[in-house]
Amino acid sequence: MIITKKSLIISILFFSLASLSAEDLGYVPGKLLIKTKKTALFSTAMTNKNLIPLHLNTHILAAKSQEGQTYLLTFSSEQDAKEIAKTYAQQSDIEYAEPLYYVQTDTMPNDPNLDKQTDLSRTSLKSLLTLTPIQDTLVAVLDTGIDITHPDLQGQLYTNPSEISNNGLDDDHNGYIDDISGYNFSNEGIGNGSKIAEDQNGHGTHLAGIIAAKTNNNLGITGLNPRTKILNCKFLDASGRGTQLDAAIAIYYAVNQGAKIINCSWGYTNYNTVLQNAIAYAIAHDVVVIAAAGNSGIRQLGYPAAFPKVVAVGSIDLNQHPSYFSSQGTFISYSTYGENIYSLAPHCGYAYRTGTSQSTAILSGIISLIYSIKPELSSTQVQNLLNQSLDDISPTGKDIYTGYGSINGAKLATILGGASPNEDPSVTSIPSPTKLVLTDVMNFPNPATGSQTKFGFTSTLPGDVVIKVHALDGRLLRTLTEQASENGNVFSFDLKNETGTTLQNGTYFYTITLATSDNQKTRAKGKLSIMK
Repeated sequence: MIITKKSLIISILFFSLASLSAEDLGYVPGKLLIKTKKTALFSTAMTNKNLIPLHLNTHILAAKSQEGQTYLLTFSSEQDAKEIAKTYAQQSDIEYAEPLYYVQTDTMPNDPNLDKQTDLSRTSLKSLLTLTPIQDTLVAVLDTGIDITHPDLQGQLYTNPSEISNNGLDDDHNGYIDDISGYNFSNEGIGNGSKIAEDQNGHGTHLAGIIAAKTNNNLGITGLNPRTKILNCKFLDASGRGTQLDAAIAIYYAVNQGAKIINCSWGYTNYNTVLQNAIAYAIAHDVVVIAAAGNSGIRQLGYPAAFPKVVAVGSIDLNQHPSYFSSQGTFISYSTYGENIYSLAPHCGYAYRTGTSQSTAILSGIISLIYSIKPELSSTQVQNLLNQSLDDISPTGKDIYTGYGSINGAKLATILGGASPNEDPSVTSIPSPTKLVLTDVMNFPNPATGSQTKFGFTSTLPGDVVIKVHALDGRLLRTLTEQASENGNVFSFDLKNETGTTLQNGTYFYTITLATSDNQKTRAKGKLSIMK
């Protein structure tokens, strides 16, 4: 029996396979693609009757070839398509016999304004949008609040399951009443926080959209990770201003609510120990703290970005050139896009914004996507994954402009798509520097007009610090001894000499000497003015 050209498919009795899903197989059960050589036609002689009972119909397969014919063979799905393919491939008139493999869509989200998101649509980060996250990741956005009514954030915001609305009680005993959709920590340090955490500035809503705007809803834009849940931690007011105390309280709250990532798109040149302690608390609980490098355009320490183990983010343009406004310093970890970033605005709006704030949100979105695909990873393993996915940006190696470089989305997507869920990705880590270098040395405020000033610097290694303040004639007035950590350091000076007498107005000079445990030593000096 010969099958004519119009009868291109042999159909075999088909049974469903309940015990093994199509995703587990990797190919369509009960289907086989067969192509004959040249002008040969598929015949019953080619059918191995011992393997599959013959059942014919005349469905036509559209795919054809001038040399030979392509057929779709349908058979019992309980049989192994790969083994059947091997049997058919051995016959002389068969060019190939293969299972019909599944493909997974690589189409971009259908959100109509994706083309305006140039950081996604025109860069390697586009590859990340083809990945499929499997688990929600909680990201705390410490900022000006979030427009929780925005249609592109519906279903993307964290809701406290342990709190009952408007009953006036702290149902989950975490110290906050009715913190159902986050909390307003503005003035919480003086006891005036509230459950109303709406965004009167727009900054926080913009960041939330970059990270987590709803994908494939035929509306607006797409976030980097559709499985993000945003924890709304407002502590900045309508002008974008807040206190480090309120920020610290919000950080403790975010950690205790289970956040895996804390986004800090804000900063200061001064700092309080309370904020550093709060960040240390977060890091000790394996939370990734991501902070903006700052928008000064010069070498300047900014906090929390320069605190130890904080992931500090600078800005680059679409050509991977450092942005003119991005702050510089050895504390910068990575850089990513921060110019003209299109995202959400309050009152159901959309807007462009520029700054290292936006760069920070992009990296938060990337890291949350890693967690949503591989939730078992530690924060160290996540950073090792990032380190394997970098594009180094000139100058070569870690530099004060872009840190270790920018994240290449295509590289990261390949790693995430190829590694097994339990695989330890820490194959490549960026080694800690072994040479002691002291940079970003400064005194602020200078001139000092109040009761104290601060000395700041960045070190490539931890060590013992000795700060000496001298009069212009060389007399030693005060010696401070401290412990420096790797990365950014700040130490206070109360403007008093060794006897406790306040120094008079005038100009002084200081030296900072740092010594490490392996006997490396370096020194820097500068001038200090007092004008009260």
